[in-house]
Amino acid sequence: MNEVLNDALQLAINNLIFHDLLTEVGRDSNNIFYDTGAGETIVHCLHTGYNHILPF
Repeated sequence: MNEVLNDALQLAINNLIFHDLLTEVGRDSNNIFYDTGAGETIVHCLHTGYNHILPF
């Protein structure tokens, strides 16, 4: 994925999190896990602020 597209995706996910449009389903010492409602989970890293999308 090119850098511009990746940055846009990260910003979009952060906006969803900020506006409480994703459901938090868990957390540990490093991450917060969100359900997208579309069969995927977003993992937000508390240390880096980076988001990862998991297919479950």
